[in-house]
Amino acid sequence: MKSNGFIRMENQKNDEIRLLNKKYDDLRIIKDNEIGKYEHLEKRYRTLNEENKNENKWNKTLNNENEQLKEKNKTLIAKVKVKSRGNELQLVKAVLQHYVLEEIIKDANYHPSTTKNVKSDIYGIITPVFPQMLNELSMEPMI
Repeated sequence: MKSNGFIRMENQKNDEIRLLNKKYDDLRIIKDNEIGKYEHLEKRYRTLNEENKNENKWNKTLNNENEQLKEKNKTLIAKVKVKSRGNELQLVKAVLQHYVLEEIIKDANYHPSTTKNVKSDIYGIITPVFPQMLNELSMEPMI
């Protein structure tokens, strides 16, 4: 027959074993969770890496298209500059000067703080733009 001291000692060892098993299970759960997190992060990294590769391909495509458009624009600008030399440029300049002078004379009494006449407000906004355009048109076109 076993003594009470021996039984208590055996129970204490069993409690320690159960506690160690519980700690081991807890550590295994933590390890599994960490492995799961790592696998999830690794999968996310692969997904982002693939997305990045696709974005790079798309950017290269867009860059090529942009370069083609830049070349096309250079060609068109050169054509427009050649066409705008001489008579056509003088004609556009004269029409704009006539329009601006006519509107400035028509709205000579216009004051921005008054909004009685909507037409005057519209002309008041537009008028300052045209002299700047005339200055640009009066410059010698560069090729």
